[in-house]
Amino acid sequence: MDDLASRVRNRVRLSSDALAAYAEAVERGFGANVDYGQIVKTFSISHLGNFKKAAARYSPNEVVKAGRAAIADAPVIDQICTPQIEEQNHTLRMHCRRLTRLTNAFSKKLANVKAAVAMNFAYI
Repeated sequence: MDDLASRVRNRVRLSSDALAAYAEAVERGFGANVDYGQIVKTFSISHLGNFKKAAARYSPNEVVKAGRAAIADAPVIDQICTPQIEEQNHTLRMHCRRLTRLTNAFSKKLANVKAAVAMNFAYI
């Protein structure tokens, strides 16, 4: 967040999921110069009996409810969303297979992971 805050000059509108660490990081990075809101998703409980099927094992649980909350200043509640970043993360995982779960394309060196991600962004 510090890096992002150092790169923008104007007041920003920021949305995230409800990970507790985000609120503190946004406060530390932007201070009072941000309209920040979180989307809180409630997922269904998975049934342990379904773990025999691969689709049940690797698929996310169903979203039962999604609520929005203003965390800092005055974000527009109807515009608090995360689909853009979720789509970008999905695209990155699909194009850079070493970031996908259960793969043998794992990098032991951080420099190799950084290079692979940088190549992905340069390509896209």
